[in-house]
This record gives sequence, C-alpha cells and structure tokens, in this order.
Amino acid sequence: MSKTLRTPKNPYGSCPRKLLEDKNMSIKAKALYAFMECKSDNWNFTTSSMASQLKKSRKTILKAMVELKTNGWMTYHKKIDGKELYD
Repeated sequence: MSKTLRTPKNPYGSCPRKLLEDKNMSIKAKALYAFMECKSDNWNFTTSSMASQLKKSRKTILKAMVELKTNGWMTYHKKIDGKELYD
C-alpha cells in the first residue's frame, strides 16, 4: 500500500451533502466514503488494510463498499493483476 499522501487542498475531510442526507445509506457507508475520499488519488485501497485502519471487520468494510457501489457512490476497475482500483 502506498504511504505517499498528497498535500490536501483543504486540511479537512469532505463528503457530498447529498450523500450525507441520503436516507438509503448507512452511517458506515458514509464514513467509509469520507475515509476513502481523504486519501490521495493514487492510494491503493484494500479491504484488509481499511478494516485494520478503521478497526472494523473486513465483512463490514465489504458490506459498506457494496452499498456505495449499489447506490452509485463508488465504482471500481479491476487491474490485469487482479487488484481493484476504486474511484
């Protein structure tokens, strides 16, 4: 996992108001979105590393990711080597 962080334009994390007000989204999915959004564009996300950093189970992270993907808040692309690239 890359440990290089970009210098943020804003020293605070951000999350779209539309996502925060979406009643169909769980607080865990919203928090995961905010966590991922504050990382640099080239950050390599894995469910295991996020689970460790956020002190949640891998299953919890996967469930939140599915919720974000299902509702159109996140997309991912699988690399040729099998790794996934999230947007």
